[in-house]
This record gives sequence, structure tokens and C-alpha cells, in this order.
Amino acid sequence: MTRYLSLLFLPLLLLSCENDSLKDRENPALSVPIRPLPNPDKTELQLEAQVAGRYIASIFIDEDDWSAIGAGQEVPITFRATGMSQVKQFRLKLQVEPIEALDLSASRFTSIDPFFVPGIDIPVANQLETGAAIFGPQQVEGDGLLGTLTLRTSPTFAAGTKVRIQVILFSIGPSSTERDEYSIDELQLGIVVNGP
Repeated sequence: MTRYLSLLFLPLLLLSCENDSLKDRENPALSVPIRPLPNPDKTELQLEAQVAGRYIASIFIDEDDWSAIGAGQEVPITFRATGMSQVKQFRLKLQVEPIEALDLSASRFTSIDPFFVPGIDIPVANQLETGAAIFGPQQVEGDGLLGTLTLRTSPTFAAGTKVRIQVILFSIGPSSTERDEYSIDELQLGIVVNGP
């Protein structure tokens, strides 16, 4: 039953995310095209993005050991935020290179109460979208956990293969019409599996 509810709420959450407040941020780069990531063999990605927005001060990824990963292994990526204010929902969109490195259909995203996670959507082969929302009066304030995205390497994944996983879009706020949205260029947030 929970699975069916999740499938029901995912399109609603993602649809509301599509109506994010462009006029609030006046940022033309919010529509993310499918394109190769810049410098795909480099490790310029950061674990933290200081955004100093209306509803969040920063988003960061917990440090972990993403090395010595082989076929069929899980890759956990835990996202946290600082300075949250009036937060009731957020959305993450990530891109993976090379595409054949991960089995995105095996991905899952988990959060904590009071957030409800409707599931994961794969809009194109090398991207995934997820997020969470609070269906009630409660809002999240201060610093805390957003959730953990768990990815799985493909059965053909060769040990030592480098995989770039980058956040290309992040939005957060109290509603679908009151939301700050951050693009790939503003964030530079992500990890490199089996990186140097």
C-alpha cells in the first residue's frame, strides 16, 4: 500500500517542483539541459555549497569513503542542510557519468520524520530526481538531515571505475510557489566514486 501511495504522490511532488518560483530568483539557468558534465574526469566537485538563500544557508554531503567500490555495491550519499527556515519540501536532481556505471532503477532515497519521500523518478537515462515534503503544518528550522540517496553500481561495473555524481538542481522552501532553486553552476556539489 505504501508503494502505491508513493507512486501516487511522486508525480504531484515533482509537478509542484516544476512550478518553482522562477520570478523569485530570476535565474534563467534553472531549466537544466541534458549535456555532458564539465570536466568529467576532474575532481573539482565540492561536498558543500554555501548558498545563503531565504530558506537555507548551505547544503552539504557527509564525507564518506567512495573508493574500492566494485560491481553491485551500494553508494550512499547523505545530504544535510544548515540554516533551514520554514522548510516544508525540497527537490534534488542528479546526473551520473558514465551512464553505464550505475543501475539507477535500484536507487532509493530515505529521509526522517516529518518528511515524506514519494520515491525516485528517472527522467532520462543518466539523471534521477527525488525529494521530500511535509504534509501538515510543521516546518523544519535550523540544521539537519535531508536524507540519504543510495545508489547501486551496475553488474558490469569494473573495480576502480571513476563515476561522477553531481547535483544539477536543488530547490527548497515552504511551498511550490515559495522556493529557492539552485543550478549546477551555483552548486558544484557532488562526489567522484573511486576518485583520487
